Amino acid sequence: MKTIMGTVRNGQIVADQPLEWPEGYRVVIEPAGKEETLGIREEDWPTTPEEIARHLALMDQIEPLEMTEEEWAAWEAERKTHKEWEKAHFEKRARQIEELFE
Repeated sequence: MKTIMGTVRNGQIVADQPLEWPEGYRVVIEPAGKEETLGIREEDWPTTPEEIARHLALMDQIEPLEMTEEEWAAWEAERKTHKEWEKAHFEKRARQIEELFE
């Protein structure tokens, strides 16, 4: 039987999908932990006109990134160095990933 996910609601665990397990089947339940996200979660995006206007107003307050010529040159040099490192180590890293699926 496959693992399923669920949510605690009013002290009960509600499965995210219908269960095809027999009645009385014993299960082990453990918390999955908080979902790690980068940025805003899909369900937290503004949906009303007021929320969207507020979100856009906040975005307008963000100042653009401005770099000096020296900073720009240093950034480009670092990108080039990193790209060369990635190319030099690609085969080794690809083999390591393949081994994970063997």
